[in-house]
Amino acid sequence: MSNRFIVGAVAAIALSTVAAGPAGADPDNRNSFGPIEIDCGSGTFDVVAHGNGQFASAQVIGTNQVLVPLAFKDATFTYTDPSGTPFPEPEPDATKGSGKQQGVWCTYSFDIDTGNGLENLSGSGDVYAKITPGT
Repeated sequence: MSNRFIVGAVAAIALSTVAAGPAGADPDNRNSFGPIEIDCGSGTFDVVAHGNGQFASAQVIGTNQVLVPLAFKDATFTYTDPSGTPFPEPEPDATKGSGKQQGVWCTYSFDIDTGNGLENLSGSGDVYAKITPGT
């Protein structure tokens, strides 16, 4: 299996879950991805994503707020294999709908241990999002 395939598969999984989540109660650990650190210019906060779908929402930890992504740009995911070799994978920019929705540009970053203590997935980029309730 090629390294490019592995990086692509991991990046696709990350991208499909990085912004997914319910609008309900505080997130738990079932099928979650995170925490993902978000900075919209007035301080940082963490979200946890659940489910799948690039433009699904993510729960702001400890609040009833939900981050609804509208666009992504400058996204890069990096898979680090058991030998410590990083495989960065830039992702194409993406916009939901017409691109005319009202929101705010934020940066995001995450660094996730895959659970076996050897592999790692990290990522960063910009997300244009609406945060409800509140923005």
